[in-house]
Amino acid sequence: MPSGETQQTITPPELTILNENDKLKILFNFFLSFFLIHEILVCLFVGFSIKSIFIFLIITFFLPQIRTELDEDLIAIFSGIFLGIRGVGLTLSESWSTPFSTDTLDPIIRNWIMFLSAPILGILLFYLLRFILEKLNSKSN
Repeated sequence: MPSGETQQTITPPELTILNENDKLKILFNFFLSFFLIHEILVCLFVGFSIKSIFIFLIITFFLPQIRTELDEDLIAIFSGIFLGIRGVGLTLSESWSTPFSTDTLDPIIRNWIMFLSAPILGILLFYLLRFILEKLNSKSN
């Protein structure tokens, strides 16, 4: 290399997009929390299987990647937890074709889902309102 020239490293565009794109990290937080809580509750209500152990191994591998620095991250995590809990009811009642009908679900499991999802919904609404109010205040300034 002639003197005076600097060596530039070329990074693939896919890596720079993944490192710089916060939307993908937020979606990752959402899906990881959704699958984790969904699988935990399905295992508690139905029982463990080889598939469950395999899913837990994959999820625990990705758990250190969860970020909780921004409100958007927390909103994504609590949304994933809330929808994961509600998804357990759909999975156990086997009524994905009619998602608002939980008549075939056991009343005890339906109550567990309701009692678990209510506080999560409250936390989610708190962070969502806080995020909206901060955005409105920053726009007015």
